Amino acid sequence: MNLPTADELAGPEPRGLDESTVLDRFLGKSWAEVMEMLRSRQPCAEEFAHMGDVGFLYYVDVAFAYLRGDESKEDWEFACGLLCSLSCRVSISGVADAQRGVIQAIADYCDVHRTKWAVASDDALFASYLAQIRTR
Repeated sequence: MNLPTADELAGPEPRGLDESTVLDRFLGKSWAEVMEMLRSRQPCAEEFAHMGDVGFLYYVDVAFAYLRGDESKEDWEFACGLLCSLSCRVSISGVADAQRGVIQAIADYCDVHRTKWAVASDDALFASYLAQIRTR
C-alpha cells in the first residue's frame, strides 16, 4: 500500500488548521516512522479525527498496534485522545463500513484494558467516548 497523498490524508484544498496539522505530522511518514512518533509520546491522537478516510485507514492500524503493545503502558493521553477522536469521527462525520470495524475493535480493546493506562472503571469521559462509538 502506498503512502497517502496530501488529499487522501487531509482532504482537498482549502484546508483548515486541523487538516494542516495532520499533514505536518503524518504526510510522507511510513508506519515505522509513525510508530516511533507514538513511542516517543509526541501528541498526535487528535489528528485521527481530522484525517481523510484513506489516510485514516492507512494509519489507524499503527495506532492500534501501539495501543496493544507494551510501549503504550501508562500512555493514557494517547489512549483517551484516540478514543475522543474516534468518538468525534463517528458522531460528527459518520464513518464508512471499512472504518467501523477497526474503530469498534479499538473501543473494545480500550474498554477491556483501561487499567493499562490507569483509567478508572468509573471514568465518565472515557465511558462517554465508548458509548458514542458503540451507539453509532
